[in-house]
Amino acid sequence: MSSRQVHRVYTIQKNANQQQAAAVATVAVDVMVHPMDTIITRVQSPAYKTQYRQRNGLFHRNLFLGLYQGFGPTLLAGIPASAAFFSVYEASKALFDRGHLGSIPLPIAHAMSGAAADLTACAIINPAEVLKQNAQVSTTERLLPGQRSHVLKTLRQFTRHPTRLWTGYTMLVASSLPGTSLTFSLYEWLKQKMARDDEELARSIPYQMKVSAVSAAVAAGCASCIFVPVDVVKTRMRLAAGDEPAAPTCEARATRPGPMAVARDVLRVEGVRGLFRGLTLTFVAGVFGAGLYLGCYEGCKLYLGQEEDDMAV
Repeated sequence: MSSRQVHRVYTIQKNANQQQAAAVATVAVDVMVHPMDTIITRVQSPAYKTQYRQRNGLFHRNLFLGLYQGFGPTLLAGIPASAAFFSVYEASKALFDRGHLGSIPLPIAHAMSGAAADLTACAIINPAEVLKQNAQVSTTERLLPGQRSHVLKTLRQFTRHPTRLWTGYTMLVASSLPGTSLTFSLYEWLKQKMARDDEELARSIPYQMKVSAVSAAVAAGCASCIFVPVDVVKTRMRLAAGDEPAAPTCEARATRPGPMAVARDVLRVEGVRGLFRGLTLTFVAGVFGAGLYLGCYEGCKLYLGQEEDDMAV
């Protein structure tokens, strides 16, 4: 086997390891973080004060019911989206590291790699996010006879107009891409600062998982707070898409409010506080989710790589 063939086999196996690691990390995070994400969606929804808050200021029990509503679409789309994200991210980072795209400072290179990966992942995950968030605010009383699943009920609303599944994609990119670029730029910088120049530690899976988890948690916590207003607008637009009639008129589609109109409406009705609704829980979910996600990813990637090396020996 020639050196070129060996390199090709190694690259294919490395990509497969990255995709497997991404799948494991996605499942772990979705199971743990989805309940928090459901509460965030409900807190940021227009129906928060009527359905999820009582007149005395206490939370209504509906806020904590069905916390795994919408979990199916998230998981089904999350795995390929995560695999695509890390395939693009690792490939882009390798191009910068080898100097194929010119001499660019590492923080900018990592930010650009994260942005390229995020654009790919957003196109895959957006339909699942729309279904998920509409299912998360769907109540049992709104299910029609014969409808046993909130997700199936929500999916049926979009079957005649599937393009609505990409509602909020611009806002998803607007909130996710800068946040992802900032997160991965900080993440790689922090990981480099925390890592010790020790060959034994470099092969230690628990140590590398700890470094990755802490770096990711700090980076994501800082980035998540900045883009909460964009998340609120994105959530409102998606929920509005699910509430529209099955066959809206051309006039209704033309007058569908855009991001700026939705933001102005939130400011008018709820003030600045409305745009930052769910800030604390978003911060907690970002810290916990990113730490678990990238910690699992790096740990699984190292484990699969070491296992492959041991088999080769």
